[in-house]
Amino acid sequence: FYNVSAVYTLTTKWVNTVPTFSDPSPTNGTLHKRRYPATNITVTDSDVNQTLVVNFFYGSSVTGPWTKAQTNTTSPTRTSPFTYKDINASYASAENTTYYWKVTAYDGLINKSAVYYFKTNAKPTIKSPSPSNSSTGVNLYHATNITIGNVDNDNALGCFWYSTTAISGPWTKAQQNASISPNGTAKDINASWMSAYNTQYWWKVTAYD
Repeated sequence: FYNVSAVYTLTTKWVNTVPTFSDPSPTNGTLHKRRYPATNITVTDSDVNQTLVVNFFYGSSVTGPWTKAQTNTTSPTRTSPFTYKDINASYASAENTTYYWKVTAYDGLINKSAVYYFKTNAKPTIKSPSPSNSSTGVNLYHATNITIGNVDNDNALGCFWYSTTAISGPWTKAQQNASISPNGTAKDINASWMSAYNTQYWWKVTAYD
């Protein structure tokens, strides 16, 4: 006979979600990385109604000390996940060196951090020239050989150059050897420029890994 109703209210509990990191670049533990790589990280935070501050740091060990490299601040209207970039990475300037980088994400309540590292590649080495430096009495058209080493075990591109003028050049390319294996021997098998008797020549090798 009667239709009775009542209205009530309730408020749900708000729980802050912790920002999470994924897809670090360079991948953690990367070896043979070029110098000055940009460090990127994907940060996921479902609380998209909050401002998120992401900082990049660098240091010489996993525990620091840390120097700030870059700060990224997002607006509350951002999307999630979002990729943040340290576009400078000017600290990674030395060859064959391990660098540590740290990311922190602060959503106004919780500060999350993670540490990663990478190692830059080493310069190729050039050794064991044949004929040896300052050799005399060398036959005409003698092949010039060199050993190109690389502690990163990368293949290298070796180029031979010659000059009939001075140690400062000018230089003329004689031969190019592609994909020289680590500690492999590169050869200028032609050496057609070594054509005159009792003449001093200069030869140069460049190696690119």
